[in-house]
Amino acid sequence: MDKSRLTDQQMEHLVQRSLFDDAAQVSARSGTFFAIQDRLGEQSGRGLRQQISDAFENLSEAIWKIIPVSKLRMAQALALVLIVVVVGTYIAFAGSEDVTESDVAVEPVITPEATPIAKLSVPQNLVPFVDLNVMPVRDTLHANAMVLPLGVGQSPGFLSFGTSIEVENLNRELQLRTMFQDNRVLLLVFAPGVDLFADGDVLNLTQQINQSFEPTQATSSLTTEDERIVAIEEVATCGDGRGVYLQHSTKPVEIGETFAWDVYVSEADPSGDFHFVSIAEPDSAITHDGPDPKRLDAKFSAVERVITADVGVIIVGIFARDPAIEEMCKK
Repeated sequence: MDKSRLTDQQMEHLVQRSLFDDAAQVSARSGTFFAIQDRLGEQSGRGLRQQISDAFENLSEAIWKIIPVSKLRMAQALALVLIVVVVGTYIAFAGSEDVTESDVAVEPVITPEATPIAKLSVPQNLVPFVDLNVMPVRDTLHANAMVLPLGVGQSPGFLSFGTSIEVENLNRELQLRTMFQDNRVLLLVFAPGVDLFADGDVLNLTQQINQSFEPTQATSSLTTEDERIVAIEEVATCGDGRGVYLQHSTKPVEIGETFAWDVYVSEADPSGDFHFVSIAEPDSAITHDGPDPKRLDAKFSAVERVITADVGVIIVGIFARDPAIEEMCKK
């Protein structure tokens, strides 16, 4: 297989296969990072400047092949290559205002308004979250847990000792996208200062697959009736980069609203931390605090098989599978 001809989605699919070593766990609708880029205005494929840059590199290589190698010829070739480089660099990096329409056909800039997010239709009569199979966060996503200690053999989802931080973060992002794919996420917001783990884990494992040693089901000791809760939110996140609010106790106007989402890991953050980004369309009822009311960048940590955030209040995120959401995401 010529990896230089792989598309972005094929490359991420290939990485996922090598990561999980199980083709059944890789969805054909995965590739959230690239899907959300397209919806939010990022152009796919090679841009104009990249094509020009590639063209003058290929031309310079061709010049070296056809010009005989002599001192005089080499001097001429160097001069010609220098001209190609200067002209190519000027065109590739000059602003668009320096290039007229008669010179180059400029690629259209796609805006979010021109590529609206496909709306999700929330299924009627969704079962309560407490009746679903709770899905624990993978052990590999917890702090300093993805890379195995020296001398420990390879295991699905884990990386071998000595793996670079760049590769670790890439794999962490892939596993996070798989975790969010076609699932419901209940976000319980607690009053400031609450220590939810003072009495132990908030999830208790009930089922485990022996082959991969990955827990698949659990029960939660947290309930929506907890008097320490100050707000309740719930979202469903599809593997194609779309999400929708299922409930919001303080902003009911956002229920049923579709948004785009993605996750990323920053080397500046401690191990186990990641960022969840959601972006709503300009005319959406979804709003957030901050300089951009349509964009949220929330940092979470994987702790005790759930995700948590401390933003003045304490947020706990619990995942669950729901066949109705899987069907919704297919449309």
